[in-house]
Amino acid sequence: MDRHILIIDGNEKMRQLLGAHLEAAGYSSLGVANGLDAAMSMRVQRPDLVLIEQGVDMGGVRTARLLRLHRDYQRIPIVLMFERDGVTDELITEGCKINLHRFLKKPFGADILRQTVDEAIVEDLPELNVDIVREHLGDMSNIPVLRPNQRRLLSLLSGEDAHVDIPEVVRCVETDQGLTTTVMRICHSAYYGFRGNSIEGAVTFLGVDRMRRIVQAVIVFDAFASERDREREEEFGFSIDSLWKHSLACGVVMEESGRMVRGRDHFIAGLLHDIGKVVLYLRFPDHFFAILNMVRDEDKSMYQAERAVLGICHTDIGYELARRWELPPTIAACLAHHHEPEAALQHKRLVCLVHLSDLLVRVLGIGSGGDDKKPTMSPAAQTLAKYVLALAERKEEIEKQVDSMMGDGVSN
Repeated sequence: MDRHILIIDGNEKMRQLLGAHLEAAGYSSLGVANGLDAAMSMRVQRPDLVLIEQGVDMGGVRTARLLRLHRDYQRIPIVLMFERDGVTDELITEGCKINLHRFLKKPFGADILRQTVDEAIVEDLPELNVDIVREHLGDMSNIPVLRPNQRRLLSLLSGEDAHVDIPEVVRCVETDQGLTTTVMRICHSAYYGFRGNSIEGAVTFLGVDRMRRIVQAVIVFDAFASERDREREEEFGFSIDSLWKHSLACGVVMEESGRMVRGRDHFIAGLLHDIGKVVLYLRFPDHFFAILNMVRDEDKSMYQAERAVLGICHTDIGYELARRWELPPTIAACLAHHHEPEAALQHKRLVCLVHLSDLLVRVLGIGSGGDDKKPTMSPAAQTLAKYVLALAERKEEIEKQVDSMMGDGVSN
């Protein structure tokens, strides 16, 4: 059986030339222009070796790292091609971390190409361990970093209401003019109805629990503020606002269920449960819209399509964000396991509540998680279902709360 080589190079003539050399050497080949086209082609035919030009979109090493996140592609030999001054020692070191040990410096002849491919294609590469994959996931996702003041606020608001240091919360909010302005606008919305002009007065009027959700939401919105691709949103019938609305609704449902099931971190656990999708949208829009295309054309869920295209999904990225933001382990567990709460080794009750909140918000049709699938309830969550599903009759109130926060800080 012929060995198959995938060529990733933005130059069509170079793809054709490399393909001719490889076919003369007895290999079959396919040339693509970028990493996304490579990922889609690899779904159809798994290559025996990948040739990547460092000058492709995102860069050759970065493209290789993205491919390596897919467990099925971790042991495929990858050869990096580069111009004489196109690769630094640091880049080679990074490549070696992901089992990228073969390099072709241009210009090279057909004999050097054949020798390199012949030697690389028979290598038995080890699988990458979990820690290395996680490291590359964080780098590939380009996850936003919270400012110290934002990190401090999230920490202050993570405790029970009675234990929150209100003066310190007020001080932290007031030292950030942008945060103060947005928080006050939401407090002044028709739903919340505050008419004062101070953060301290707003906390007194609204209470700690309401102020917590407002501040947490604004911090998250600010961290992910970015330009939108409205043209492609319209093409796919998708809006990032609808994803934020879905996430906010999950947060509100979580907060309300928290009144019946004692606990903390409810709102932010619901708000952040799909944050990995936002990362994909903002940092890898081509891959994100390819995933949406698969959802539409192949009747898959976002979860399934993400794994098919990337080998990872929004839960993996969400878990990495929780680690980078130093969020409590309870939140990390929810971001990682809300689709499969039975897999959570710790904090299973909170994970189950996020799972149920996601299900309820999808059934109520508030916003969109990127697909119209209704998740099957996990058996692990059934004993808690009554606390969440009872909130279905409060859809109008949930939407009002969501709309009060959606009006300030989400759209660009």
